[in-house]
Amino acid sequence: MIAERELARVEDAGADLRLVTAEEVEFEKAAKADNTWRAYAQDWAGFTLWLTGVSRHAEKGVWLDACREALGATVSDVKRYIREALEVGVPALVRDGSGWRVELHTHKPASIARRISGISQGFLTSGAPNPCADPSVKRTLAAARRKYAEVAGERHEPIVKRVAAADRDTLIRMLCSTDRDRNRMRRLRDRALLLIGMAGALRRSELVALHAADLEFGPDGLVITIRRSKTGQDEQQEVRVCYGSGDVCPIRALQDWTGAAGIIEGPLFRPVNRHQQVAATALSGSAVAEIVRRHAAGSGLNPKDFGGHSLRAGFITQAACAGAGLHEIMEQSRHKTPAVAMGYIRRAKGFDNPALKLW
Repeated sequence: MIAERELARVEDAGADLRLVTAEEVEFEKAAKADNTWRAYAQDWAGFTLWLTGVSRHAEKGVWLDACREALGATVSDVKRYIREALEVGVPALVRDGSGWRVELHTHKPASIARRISGISQGFLTSGAPNPCADPSVKRTLAAARRKYAEVAGERHEPIVKRVAAADRDTLIRMLCSTDRDRNRMRRLRDRALLLIGMAGALRRSELVALHAADLEFGPDGLVITIRRSKTGQDEQQEVRVCYGSGDVCPIRALQDWTGAAGIIEGPLFRPVNRHQQVAATALSGSAVAEIVRRHAAGSGLNPKDFGGHSLRAGFITQAACAGAGLHEIMEQSRHKTPAVAMGYIRRAKGFDNPALKLW
């Protein structure tokens, strides 16, 4: 809730500074997910802090003046932001027990590019000239990627660190970890979340957005309606989950959780406290990642290798190993293009290539 109030201050400042009508902006906001707009707000706040030294916690008048100054940023400012974000770090607000403090954080090229996209939205929604659209900014981002790759090569480090896939064997190890949790309600929730997340190839944002009304149980399995997703903001999507055998059944695990928690409406996956009390609100996306990492650690795996995306990656990996075709996998994963899905499949079946069988 604290984070929501802070981001609301960023959005309120944007409303006060807009040079286009509020009606136009409000209508156009429907084109993207709320989480996307929150990320944009954070990106704009970070850029304003870097350029002016004023954080979003300042008095409203001071904050508005800082935003006005940031709206006057030049192409050179944006390019300097990219270089510093890669090499020396840009300021970020970090909260500890004594309050907020500013720390310098460096970022990878992909993260910097995403931030530039968010900063660009700040200029666009305010109707101000957008220095991020200058072709030289794109060239600076390309230079950042090249320089980062060169340094990674010298250090023998991967350019892109991907989360490990929670395939069937890995998932079963994680389920054994849940069995050791003495908190029964948390154990049931985590078991259902892990199994449904992997079987449905769900993103963590989709998992936490699920409601009881999104489920349709039938004799052949479960149909889950995804109301909004990363790749389908303007359409509903469906995923299907089949019954499993023995204890490894996503549908029965989900029914055990909702039955014990008494969930007949509202959010499906919710926080559980140490007294086994179930909240009325939904889990956060970061909580999903924490659950995956906790049970990775509990099963003897390195938690740093795993994250919320591990469940989705695990489905694609397992399906590919089971012989499913690209079209069948994409029907469940709902990828818009084959390229991303093929990346998972190559890693899963890398040594099955007949061209490698030379010896």
